[in-house]
Amino acid sequence: MSERGRSLIDRFLDFEARHTRGTTVFLTIWMMTSWVFYTDWIDWPEIPFVNSLQVFWTSVAFNALWWGFARPKLMERKAARLAERERA
Repeated sequence: MSERGRSLIDRFLDFEARHTRGTTVFLTIWMMTSWVFYTDWIDWPEIPFVNSLQVFWTSVAFNALWWGFARPKLMERKAARLAERERA
């Protein structure tokens, strides 16, 4: 099947399968950095027009979309793909 005919979820799952170690390292660093900033061990950099409340609510929105919608769809599709491979 051509790249154009595949769904975004399938392309994302293929990317994730190819780069598992890289995404794991990136997300681990992201998580640890979040912890460090949240505990105030390091102060937030001064970014004009951005305050900690905006960052907090952006993070809340992202997590709601990820855990509430995107991740369940990805896991559902991944299970369906594995079932297709087992039948073939």
